[in-house]
Amino acid sequence: MSLAILIDSLEKDLSRNLPRNRTSFAETRARRRELTPYETIADIRRALDASSSLSVGARRALVAALVEESQKGVSTIWSSLLVIAFAPMMHRLRQRTGPRIDPDLDSEILVAFLGAVRSVRPGPYTALNLRWATEKDVLRGRRASRRLGTLAPFDEDIHSSPVFHETESGRTFAEVLRVLEAEGSAEILDVLIATRGRDESLSAYVARTCPNPRERKSRYERLWRARLSLEREIKKRVSRAA
Repeated sequence: MSLAILIDSLEKDLSRNLPRNRTSFAETRARRRELTPYETIADIRRALDASSSLSVGARRALVAALVEESQKGVSTIWSSLLVIAFAPMMHRLRQRTGPRIDPDLDSEILVAFLGAVRSVRPGPYTALNLRWATEKDVLRGRRASRRLGTLAPFDEDIHSSPVFHETESGRTFAEVLRVLEAEGSAEILDVLIATRGRDESLSAYVARTCPNPRERKSRYERLWRARLSLEREIKKRVSRAA
């Protein structure tokens, strides 16, 4: 079953159980200040959309709250909302991870994301942790199935980029994540994960993600400059925070 159908099924289930979900939502909203601005479940869905005007700080707090509530296991509302909110991230991962005809990959990605929801530590950078944990779990499964060995267990404090391995203090690591969230577009974050986290060359990344050969040279140059600029900014911030 495709990832789009799986996510759509969760969204329909959320609507189908609306009366029961409303009760659970109201009870949780009454005790969580992060949910106070949202009167309905639909309000939260709109707030989590990439096009919403929600500030970075408010979005961080909301995602962390939903993960905390999901981990309590009282209601499936919160994990469903997270799946819907992070659907674009999962679709991007699907596009660059395996062939279009792969009956298992779609469900593997959804299972990996739900596993990340259960396991990550809620905090200011929960969204990034969810993304990295999902990708690492999917790649571990892909590598294991191809007999390429396994990856080390996911560590929320030290990720796969060389920049992260060089940052040992929580304060410095937080500074790195602030740079990534504030200045890194979704595309350049994908590039960093692929080329620094998985040791894929930038030329291979461009060949894999750019179907038009005529556009690859200009895209390579643009991504090379963007990656260099972001890494320089990260190193500068790390030096100041160390």
